[in-house]
Amino acid sequence: MGSQKGQYALKADGKLQSAHFAPEAGFSKTTFGKGDTVGCGLIISTREVFFTLNGKFVGIGFKGIDLGLDATMLSNDLKSAEIQSKQVAHTKLYACICLQSQGETISANFGTKPYCFDIVSFS
Repeated sequence: MGSQKGQYALKADGKLQSAHFAPEAGFSKTTFGKGDTVGCGLIISTREVFFTLNGKFVGIGFKGIDLGLDATMLSNDLKSAEIQSKQVAHTKLYACICLQSQGETISANFGTKPYCFDIVSFS
């Protein structure tokens, strides 16, 4: 993951990877492993991908990613956020998880349970 256009990855060794975007210089290199909860979020208005670990904000990993949005419509106001959300709904975004070794397992949460990270307070 992270080797094709439109892919953004955080690896277990804490390294960020993307074929077309340089990782943000200030990103906190945080390793993770068994028992950890890793989160990935998207800030539509700024086109930023951020990561969390065990409910805590780790940092912005990538800025200015291509969502196929009209850049003139990007802003933080509520009306624009609603328009942006509708546009992003037509953009193909996929969550991916890569396992390294036989016997590894994961549990994924796409909003059916409360998140470890408080996304409401973050906004």
